[in-house]
Amino acid sequence: MKQKVGEEYERLSQKVWQEFLKYKEDLDIEVKHNHIEKGKATKHQIDVYWEVNRNNKIQKFLVEAKDRKRPITKGEMGQFIATVNDIPNSNGIFIARSGYQKGAIEFAKGYDIKICELRDPKEEDFEGKMMKLELRIGVKESSKPYSSIVINGYEKIGKVLKDITEETIEIYDKDNNII
Repeated sequence: MKQKVGEEYERLSQKVWQEFLKYKEDLDIEVKHNHIEKGKATKHQIDVYWEVNRNNKIQKFLVEAKDRKRPITKGEMGQFIATVNDIPNSNGIFIARSGYQKGAIEFAKGYDIKICELRDPKEEDFEGKMMKLELRIGVKESSKPYSSIVINGYEKIGKVLKDITEETIEIYDKDNNII
């Protein structure tokens, strides 16, 4: 059977959402590809689809995935908005490899459509960003109490932990003296 144009990108989008939802939601959610959903007026083919039952109300998530060499147009966004509006209790997410034209972005915002890009990183994505951080942390034994230590953004209060690694770090009290 011949694969339709864009199907590989749709399946990639499905896998990304499946993995994302595995960690975000405390539920076992099946993310479907090429799903048919009945709307108020007609049936619709949905590239990526899942449902979540919250407080006995089904929320439907519809994803349009476009693998284009050009940005998504306002017209393409409008077609997707019509689909989302035809299907009750639905939320729209549009994924595109090549971004969106300004009119498409404004249209999406007006109808609360979430827009995403799923693509390889570009050089400008890293401008002004730290590219590498190497951090080695260990703790040596100490009998002295300390005021606090911050590890991974969390402040720990009490005595120093013993022999976590061979490496050592210096721990400072509230007056910035080494303990």
